[in-house]
Parts: sequence; C-alpha cells; structure tokens
Amino acid sequence: MKLYFFLLSIPVSLINLFISSNIVIAAYFNPLTGYSEADLVPEINNGSFVDKFNTTSNIGDDGMANYELELNNIVPPQTVDEKSSSKKQFLGKNGEKVDFQRSFEGEILKYQVDKEVLNAINVNEAGLDINGMILSARSTKNGQTKLSNLVFDDGSMSTVDLISKKRKIDFLKISGIDNTFTFSGTQVFSWIGERPENNDLAYKIRVGTFQEPKSNLYKANSASRLSAIEVPETKTISLFSLLLVGMVFTHLRR
Repeated sequence: MKLYFFLLSIPVSLINLFISSNIVIAAYFNPLTGYSEADLVPEINNGSFVDKFNTTSNIGDDGMANYELELNNIVPPQTVDEKSSSKKQFLGKNGEKVDFQRSFEGEILKYQVDKEVLNAINVNEAGLDINGMILSARSTKNGQTKLSNLVFDDGSMSTVDLISKKRKIDFLKISGIDNTFTFSGTQVFSWIGERPENNDLAYKIRVGTFQEPKSNLYKANSASRLSAIEVPETKTISLFSLLLVGMVFTHLRR
C-alpha cells in the first residue's frame, strides 16, 4: 500500500514540474569582452547574425534638426527600409535616468523612450525566426552611455550593466528570445564639459537571428566572440517522464 501511494505522488510532482517549467528563464545575457564594430560588421554581412530591425537612441543635437530616436526596419544585411521605419526627437539631459521599452508581437514593433513612442508594422513579413539581440553602447572622451535594469517579460534579468566609457563601444549579446517579447531598461547619457552631439553618446539594439556558423559566431571563445548557449527543454523532459510513470502505474494496477 505504501508503494501504491508513493507511485501516486510521483505524477503529481511531475505535473508541478511541467507547469513550473513555463517560467524557466529563457534569455541569456553575455557581455562580449574584446568585441568591436570591426568584428560585428562581417558577422552581419555574411549572415551569421541577421539584423532584422534595430532601434537607436543618441544624444542628438539638443532636440533640434537631427533625430535622437530611430526605429529601423532592415532589409538584410544592412539596408534600412525607410517606408516602415520611424524617427522622433527627444531632448536628453545630462545624467538623467530615462526608461525605455521594446515590444514585439510577430510583425508589430514598438519602441518607447520615456513618453515618446515609435511604431512599425510588418517588420517581419518574411517570418524570420527571431532568437536574439545585440546591444551596443558608444561613448566619447568626456562622456559615457549606460544601460541598466535590463529585463525581459519572462523574468530574465541582466546581472550586469552595459557601460561605455572613453571613446569605446561595448557590446552585449542576448540569446534565447522568440518572436513575441517585451524588453525594458534604463538609459543614462552623462558627460563633463561641453554637450556631446549626434552619435557621440548612443546605444543601438539590434534584433534578429543568430544562424549556423559562417565565421566566428559560434566558436567557443569566452574572451571575445559571440558564443551560443543551449539548455534542455524542461517541458519536453517533464512530459516524457509523465508518460513513462503513467505506463508503469497502469501496469502495476493490472
């Protein structure tokens, strides 16, 4: 009898595991130490990373003629489709913390910085399988760009900030996402002395697909290159276990 109740408790535990697997962290944040624009451009041109759409926030020209916010629909590898892209002005202040959010649902993309909202529709008409992002932050000699509080709607949160200092561009790879997501964070542009202009302080979020290796994209080199991370599909494992225990339980009842 004790064995009977023990076996009966197993499926219940596995059901709980199957349900809880839906909240397993899906996004992975990987700082790219030693990575540069010279590394990224070839990756995009040869298709190792397909840049499908991207958004940019920069210091601009104090909210005058040039645009501080951009949402670009990309025709791979790097052509901007102006008809389905969007731009807005945004007056950024020195050291001000400003929240931003990126949301994507199949073909509709929304980019919000503070109260400014940019929208684009049909940005993924080809049905590209979105699975990752590349974030880059640019600085000047006397200023810095900082992205913090990076969070996905599935609960995944970055434990590191993306900070660019002293004429440097820093990169962060995010993998494990899909065609529906919300990504948010906080941007800060700060400087000493004269106000920077245009892209002196800026960050870009590229969204697209990491594909099969064509160059250094999937080579294991934690010091510099983009590295892929894979985890077992918990839901699949749990469902298989449920079926297996169910078969054993049915056999014992006979």
